[in-house]
Amino acid sequence: MTHYWNQSVLLQVIDQVKPDIIVGTESWLTPDICNSEIFPKDLFCIYRKDRTGRKGGGVFLAISVDILSSEQPELDTNCELLWAKVDIIGVKSIYIGAYYKPQENDTESVAELSRSLQRIPTHSNIWLLGDFNLPNYDWVKQELKPNCKFTNTYNNFFDIMNDHNLEQVVHIPTRQENTLDLFYINQPSLVQNIKTLPSLGTSDHDIVFHEMNITMGRKKKTPRKISQYKKADWDKIRIEVKKFQDEYFSLTLTNNTTEEKWTLIKNKIQEITDKNIPSKIMKQKQDIPWLTPEIKRLIRKRDRIHKKIKATKSEKKSDTIKKHRSLKHQVQQKLRTSYWNYIENIIIEDSKLKDSKPSKKFWSFIKNQKSENMGVSPLKIYLNDFTISPVTIIAL
Repeated sequence: MTHYWNQSVLLQVIDQVKPDIIVGTESWLTPDICNSEIFPKDLFCIYRKDRTGRKGGGVFLAISVDILSSEQPELDTNCELLWAKVDIIGVKSIYIGAYYKPQENDTESVAELSRSLQRIPTHSNIWLLGDFNLPNYDWVKQELKPNCKFTNTYNNFFDIMNDHNLEQVVHIPTRQENTLDLFYINQPSLVQNIKTLPSLGTSDHDIVFHEMNITMGRKKKTPRKISQYKKADWDKIRIEVKKFQDEYFSLTLTNNTTEEKWTLIKNKIQEITDKNIPSKIMKQKQDIPWLTPEIKRLIRKRDRIHKKIKATKSEKKSDTIKKHRSLKHQVQQKLRTSYWNYIENIIIEDSKLKDSKPSKKFWSFIKNQKSENMGVSPLKIYLNDFTISPVTIIAL
C-alpha cells in the first residue's frame, strides 16, 4: 500500500460505504507511518500488526469509535494475525481477527493460527477475516480443485476450522476467478449480505463487503450552530448592554430570588448576542474536499462496470475488464491529483497573505494529520439521541 496517495483512495471508499469495521491485510505499513496518515480522524480505533524486518505483509483492524473495542494481545502468536474484542449490547463478546497467510503451503502460519484460536474464551463469537491464500479450493462445490499440490496443508487447515466450529461464508471470487479473501464465523446466520466492491488502489483483490444481522445504536449527528464573532456588531452590542444595565438597576427586584435575577440577565445577554452576532449551521458530516463531482461520476461508472463483470460469464469478460481497468486507473489518478492540488492550494493561498500567517484551513489540515486514535475506544452511553442500523464490515 503506497500510503501517501492510497489514503485518498481509502477515504473515498470509507465515505462511500461507511463501514463500522475495516479488516486489512498486506497493509505494507511500518512503525514510522502514523495512523493519521492513513485513516480519517476520530472515526476509528486503529489496531495494527506491522511486519518487521522485511517489506510487505502486515494486518490491521479499524473499528468505529461508536463500538466498544479493545486489542487482545494475549491471543498473539507467531503469524500475521491480530485480534480485537468487540462488545455490543445484547450480543455475546465478538473476537474479530485479521489474518494473512503469505504462502499457499505455509504450514507454520496455519499452526500458529490454531494456537491463537485455542486461547479464545469458549462460547464467544468469532469473526476471522483475511487473505488465507487457498486458491485451489472450490467454495461452491466444497471440494479441492484437481490441480491442488498441497492436499495435506488444506485438509489440516479445514480440520482446525471445523474443530472451532468455524464456517466460511464467502463463495464469490475475490481475486480474478479465485476466492482468497475469506470470512470464517461460528454463527453464519449473522451474515446478512456479502458482495464485492472494486479493489483499493493498485490491489488486485476486490474489497469484500459484509452486512451483519446485528443492529446497534448510533449517536445522531445533529447540526451545530457556530457563532461568527468576526462579523459581530460589537458597537451595537455595547450600546444595548449599557441600555439594559441602566434599565436593570432602575428596576425594583427586591422580591426576586438570585436565580430569577440571573435568568433575567442571562436571557437578555442571549437575546442581544443572537441579534448582533451572525451564526451558521455546521453539519457533522465531514465531506472529502478533494472528492469532486467529476470523480464521483467516474466512481459510479466504475462500480456499474464492476457489477457487470461479476454478472458476466468468463469468456465474455475481456472487453469489460479492460474498460474497468481503464476507469479504475482514471479514478486513482484523478483522486491523487485532486488530493495534492487541494494541499497545494492551501499552501499557495497562505503564501499570498500579507502577514504570512498560516490560515485556519492549513492548521485544520495539519491537526488532522497529527491526530492519533489508538487503544480502547471510549464507552458511550446514548439514551434517546440515537439511531439503529446493521453492523457492516469491509475486508481490504
